[in-house]
Amino acid sequence: MIDREFLGAGLIGLLLAASGAWGQTSTPDARVRLIVMADMGNEPDEEQQMAHMLICSNTFDVEGLISVTGKYLRPEDANPYRQVTHPELFIKLINAYAQVVARCPGWAW
Repeated sequence: MIDREFLGAGLIGLLLAASGAWGQTSTPDARVRLIVMADMGNEPDEEQQMAHMLICSNTFDVEGLISVTGKYLRPEDANPYRQVTHPELFIKLINAYAQVVARCPGWAW
């Protein structure tokens, strides 16, 4: 049996390694392309991480956001909220970011 948590961590590591290797170009202003996978809705830390990613998004190109199930988002959970992934949280954060980005040029911590 494959441990899904291990598999998810491996996929994220592979994506990060690949984006660093393939994203390199000869121009100094080129930005790394990034695909983000997160188990949105599992815990508040995913939303916090996505907010931080948006703040720093002027330093890389976000090519995709993928809401994945983690160890704790399962169809058999008694709590209906924890039975499915929540990609709508990406939309909520992007909409909030869109309201402030014009007032914050050069954000990247």
